[in-house]
Amino acid sequence: MSSSGRNAHRGTRAGGQSTTPVRSSPVAGNSYVDAGLGGVTSCYFTVRAIPAADISR
Repeated sequence: MSSSGRNAHRGTRAGGQSTTPVRSSPVAGNSYVDAGLGGVTSCYFTVRAIPAADISR
């Protein structure tokens, strides 16, 4: 199964990442700059690959 993008999920504690992706569209490349952090000192991310078949839905 090939991947067509990735969803990044952010949280302020390990294991506490949101179920809603940080972006409304998938991250296509291998890097992502999150400009919405504000004054948060620690941030944790989970990145999940999106199968190509799920992108068109």
